[in-house]
Amino acid sequence: MLYLPFVTCNPHLTNPFFQHNNSESGSYIPKAKISLTQSTIEGEISAPKVTAFSLWGCSSIYPGVVKTDIDAPRVSVIATSQTSYDNGTPYHISPGTSMSFPHWDHCCAQIPASSMVTCRPQIHYDDNRIDNNLFPYISLHTATTYDNNGMPVRNIPKVADPFDYGAGFINPNMAADLGLIYDIAASNYLKFFNCIGGLATGDNCTTAKRSLADLNLPSIAIPNLKMFQTATCILTNRDMSRLSRQSLFLSFLLQFLLQLPWSSHALKQSEPPTKLYIVYLGERRHDDADLVTDSHHDILASVLGSKEAALESIVYSYRYSFSGFAARLTKTQASIIRGLPDVVSVRENHIHQLHTSRSWDFLGMDYRQPNGLLAKANYGEDIIIGVLDTGITPESPSFADDGYGPPPSKWKGICQVGPSFEAKSCNRKLIGARWYIDDDTLSSMSKNEILSPRDMEGHGTHTASTAGGNIVHNASILGLATGTVRGGAPRARVAMYKTCWSGGGCSTAGQLKAMDDAVHDGVDILSLSLGGPLEDLGTLHVVAKGIPVVYSAGNDGPIAQTVENSSPWLLTVAAATMDRSFPVVITLGDNDKFVAQSFVLSRQTKSQFSEIQVFEGDDCNGDNINSTVKGKTVFCFGTKLDPEPDINSIIKVTGEKGGTGVIMPKYNTDTLLQDSPLTLPIPFVVVDYEIAYRIYQYYTNENDGTAKVKISSTQTTIGKVTAPKVAAFSSRGPSSIYPGVIKPDIAAVGVTILAAAPKDFIDLGIPYHFESGTSMACPHVSGIVAVLKSLHPEWSPAALKSAIMTTALTYDNDGMPIKANGRVEKIADPFDYGAGFINPNMAADPGLIYDISASDYLKFFNCMGGLGSGDNCTTVKGSLADLNLPSIAIPNLKTFQVATRTVTNVGQANAVYKAFLQPPVGIEMAVEPPVLVFSKDRKVQSFKVTFKVTRRPIQGDYRFGSLAWHDGGNHWVRIPIAVRIVIEEIYSKIS
Repeated sequence: MLYLPFVTCNPHLTNPFFQHNNSESGSYIPKAKISLTQSTIEGEISAPKVTAFSLWGCSSIYPGVVKTDIDAPRVSVIATSQTSYDNGTPYHISPGTSMSFPHWDHCCAQIPASSMVTCRPQIHYDDNRIDNNLFPYISLHTATTYDNNGMPVRNIPKVADPFDYGAGFINPNMAADLGLIYDIAASNYLKFFNCIGGLATGDNCTTAKRSLADLNLPSIAIPNLKMFQTATCILTNRDMSRLSRQSLFLSFLLQFLLQLPWSSHALKQSEPPTKLYIVYLGERRHDDADLVTDSHHDILASVLGSKEAALESIVYSYRYSFSGFAARLTKTQASIIRGLPDVVSVRENHIHQLHTSRSWDFLGMDYRQPNGLLAKANYGEDIIIGVLDTGITPESPSFADDGYGPPPSKWKGICQVGPSFEAKSCNRKLIGARWYIDDDTLSSMSKNEILSPRDMEGHGTHTASTAGGNIVHNASILGLATGTVRGGAPRARVAMYKTCWSGGGCSTAGQLKAMDDAVHDGVDILSLSLGGPLEDLGTLHVVAKGIPVVYSAGNDGPIAQTVENSSPWLLTVAAATMDRSFPVVITLGDNDKFVAQSFVLSRQTKSQFSEIQVFEGDDCNGDNINSTVKGKTVFCFGTKLDPEPDINSIIKVTGEKGGTGVIMPKYNTDTLLQDSPLTLPIPFVVVDYEIAYRIYQYYTNENDGTAKVKISSTQTTIGKVTAPKVAAFSSRGPSSIYPGVIKPDIAAVGVTILAAAPKDFIDLGIPYHFESGTSMACPHVSGIVAVLKSLHPEWSPAALKSAIMTTALTYDNDGMPIKANGRVEKIADPFDYGAGFINPNMAADPGLIYDISASDYLKFFNCMGGLGSGDNCTTVKGSLADLNLPSIAIPNLKTFQVATRTVTNVGQANAVYKAFLQPPVGIEMAVEPPVLVFSKDRKVQSFKVTFKVTRRPIQGDYRFGSLAWHDGGNHWVRIPIAVRIVIEEIYSKIS
């Protein structure tokens, strides 16, 4: 028991304390007062929510079962105490899934025996995975999935799904009158268990191994759907009559079809991307070629919904020698056509060409296209990109100056010399270099550092080459990712400002001086892959000079409110994956094979079987690994979520003791696919928890007692994984400093990026290497900004930011909503990726832009920053509703609020745009006027967006939506929206 008050709050509420503490002067002592706790019920907060400590599926042991089964109250539960507190109180408060279990027990006791339900629920316990995976004997279909505000139950920061809460939150009143039940006889469990558990394989075992499709559970989980699969369910009425399988199928089908029309109203800009597919139908069924083509149109129309859509989709009709057609389809549409009876095959169209390094091609910026975006922008010729980072490696081919003329005439910068960096280290490509050191940095920096622009860390060389490096062919790292590397603007000039030092970090004082110099020198763009807990005020002045400033969002994800560099005038970049993968095949002694991702070179593995030695739970650490691992592969079978084992120590000791490799479960590989695995003497492979359990099951069931495993070397593949996904490490919003701004602004590729290496790597024959982080995503956007600025030199920093945000993608290469990686994968929202994933080709022609002048920023800053409150300050303190950002965030909506925006037409002079709304759930949203008419004389239009609470006020969570303007052609100008309904503005969002 605490004898002093202890209060937690979210970071947003700590900022007023910090500002108050630092704003007082003289002898005044800042003070605070903490009130007594009050109890409130019924309606002041949204509930239920899945708790943060609650463990989630899918089950690593039974992936074919939805687990958990049900949710019940488990936080601040008051119950009898074992011993009284000092004041004799016989009750106490305790949280945990252990508290939810007796809630279910009580509910089961109240259900009438006539319901024919045996109460044995599955509630998960505090362990590293879903334990007690026995199957439920209770019907779950009466659970509720909505909270007390009529909104979907949430597992912060996402909407809860069956792996969070099973069927939903327990509803005892509805459970007492089930209507229909999914019943299971004990013999059915035994059939399943004999198959899965390996106890027997007799005639009574009819379920296919590892499949639960036909076990009559009140849920369906299909963990490995390739083409199609059928699940059989039987419903029993209270009078024991049975529904036919056909009627059950039709009811499910009807429910599915009823949901389809809603999706057809999705904005065209956000529809899944299409690709060209070839549909082969075999021999012609008509001699008349026109009839053959008509049959192709009919097939397409049956899937796309109309003859008009079919005509728009089809590219070629093969109607003379055979029957078939080529059409632009989403992956889902192609899959539907593939299942039609007359279709022989459906294949994606392929272009035969040499392979290249992937990130810029994945972004659609192919340097070989003569009429592509890069060619139109002259490859960013003479745009000057200033980079604040750890320095640069002038010997890299990425910064060679072959074919370049003198620097642009506006350039006023210098080449500051120092040890290992002479005046000739700069050239016509690397046109300037400076370095900044102060006592704070000098006292803590690494002994290997050099007081010059020379990069000893490698970070600055990597980021600078990503933004503006030359086109370099035949690049790779030890044979992986072979192809062509380049910067986003390969003909841009580069200026390095070394403000960050190995071991010493990046001094704010040095950064401010570097930005000041950069403005003088004449840079066009500043790129900063760095950050800190507080905002850098100097950036506003840089933007006011017309120079876009691009920052990384930070690497503290997936935790909410960790995004850095959130000032509204900055372009803040999240990191995402791309469609390049590095598969490794794990083969067990029984020839069972699994595919994981890692960097395993041929010198690290002999591709031969070795014995498996298992270390379970806390035993898997460097101190416990001894000489018994010689010639064996160490397999760590973890049993706890936290803390994570010391991977480096385990690998190091295993290698020293003669081990042949390490296999370990982990949630994702976003932070692991970098250089470090390539430097290891033995293979290190991470697998998901399902594969880890199957390896463990093989190990424990191996009859001869010698379980073996073989690890292959890594291959490089493109296009075989879903991408992009927001990286797990990418910092998330909302901003704790500016809650009225959606941050980050945009996402770009930032995982496993191949770019220029420092000199010590070059000396080893490795001129290019991998790095991951939002630091790698930031220069991708900087390079794109350089290209756009080359095309549109008159655009302001706000206009460039608007063009990038309003044209962003929200769907992946599989035609599905982009997801965000983390311990629980979820559909990404604006606090994960801002407006979406960057789409440079569309950003070059956005149609409309949300522009902001420097004076508007200064008005905002005078209000928010405390520098003054003069007549030029028109924005209400703490609110950004009327700052003309290409996004709208309302963190404190009580009843209604109006936001004003102004758009400028940069497309065709005479254009008419119509508003399309996707309101946040529970919010009524209106736009006035709903149609904007532009002409040669009227290029600028303003509109108002009204947000109104449609449900009773309740302290809620953020809901997301969007507003898009469409001109009837190719322009969809979309902005993200985030709204949070509140009762009290200062209510802490900790839940």
